[in-house]
Amino acid sequence: YRPPMTSKQTDRQLNGTLRDLIRALAQSDDGHALISHENIRAWEPGEFDAFSDDRLIAPFAAASSMTCPGCEEACFMPVQIRQMGTAKAFIICETRDDMGRVPVNADDLRRWDFSFDNLAEKLCKIIDSPAPAKNLILDSCAYAGNCQTTYGQTDVFLVRNAAHGLPDNPDIRQSARYVALCLNNALDLPIDVPCIDLSTAIQFQNGKLYFNKEAVEKALSRQKPAAHENLFGREGASWTVQFQGQSRSVK
Repeated sequence: YRPPMTSKQTDRQLNGTLRDLIRALAQSDDGHALISHENIRAWEPGEFDAFSDDRLIAPFAAASSMTCPGCEEACFMPVQIRQMGTAKAFIICETRDDMGRVPVNADDLRRWDFSFDNLAEKLCKIIDSPAPAKNLILDSCAYAGNCQTTYGQTDVFLVRNAAHGLPDNPDIRQSARYVALCLNNALDLPIDVPCIDLSTAIQFQNGKLYFNKEAVEKALSRQKPAAHENLFGREGASWTVQFQGQSRSVK
């Protein structure tokens, strides 16, 4: 018997799975991170419901191949499905003469999708943006809407890889104030670029996904002002002067 997890333990588990999915999506070539039925079975109770209820994952076309459970060889083989009454799925063994047809569970072919486009749409909803999401570069950069921060109206972009010319992106350059949520490599950028890892910006809290606006505003505080913006502020024992895009700290 294993006692049910506390709310904090559940959130920790959900956020760990979310980080894994974001990492897998960052490494994909087509903007999709597919989740097998086998992966889903390994999740903790309630995880699948949390991700599907929040529409972070969506059903995807069933797989046509799987690892054969017939013997220790564990070959990856195509699955045959016979539609006669109840569908029956099986693998025809091509390695051993004594195996023949190996029955498999058709449910094991089911898959779910964690996609870049769907993620941008989800971001647009949780930041409560009045503007719709828009795909800018296929599977690489999307406008996820805008939200109100202490710095004013802020455009939110979803970016696959921060290392790929983020500061020079023309769509982002036109934004007066923006924050980029990156699937990976946010730390590769200069400190004054308002960019954070997506797994920091969105997190589960009490089993529901929420937008971490505090982390976003911390990233915005590092952004260089435009040439016409002059700021003067204090942080601890230091004063920061920002004038015509240049920043100086004095004690």
